[in-house]
Amino acid sequence: MVFASPKGSTSPRSTPAEPATVMEFLAELPSELSGAIFAHLPNSDLKKLRLASRRFSKIVTPHHAFKRVSISASEHNIQVFRNIANHETFRHDVREIVWDDARFTVSLEEESGYHGGYGYDAEDSYSEDTPVPDGVPLWFASGCRENVDYLRKWRGRDFETLPQHVETAQQLAAQLPLDVAYDYYQELVWQQEEVLTTTANNTAFEWALTEKWFPNL
Repeated sequence: MVFASPKGSTSPRSTPAEPATVMEFLAELPSELSGAIFAHLPNSDLKKLRLASRRFSKIVTPHHAFKRVSISASEHNIQVFRNIANHETFRHDVREIVWDDARFTVSLEEESGYHGGYGYDAEDSYSEDTPVPDGVPLWFASGCRENVDYLRKWRGRDFETLPQHVETAQQLAAQLPLDVAYDYYQELVWQQEEVLTTTANNTAFEWALTEKWFPNL
């Protein structure tokens, strides 16, 4: 049985469905408006948005600019450098190439400045209640401890909920056991030596300049 609506009555208006999340709301904005918003965001935030979803990756990528690229004795860094050089959008924004000559040290015990500059002492670097795992040199354990102490003191009297301190707390909570960290460090040192032996960093640098992959340097 069908009942007709009383004469003069109106059916309730249907309201448009609202985006379920802020992310969906941003994704559905006109490109002119979303572009105006993304223009105020740093690259670090744009990178996170790109990784949020494939849809966001397509929307955000045109606004993710690389003004500076670096190259170092790292296989991963060299691959990133080449990927940016081969990207038709990113490569045109690059204005500067930074040559990073920082190196992982095989043994800080060989660095005379470490003893005085960092307060390293093989006798008292670690107390008995914090033993160093077998195979881990004392200079590495001491350096890790100093890094952790620095992160803990860095917050000072700031609120713990500030974004930079939340990130620090996450780093402290996710720190690796010393023996695992040292194994990873040795892998990085090995990769560094491979790059230096093959001069892969020099080759990538010369390739980028010779082929003019960054026309706006």
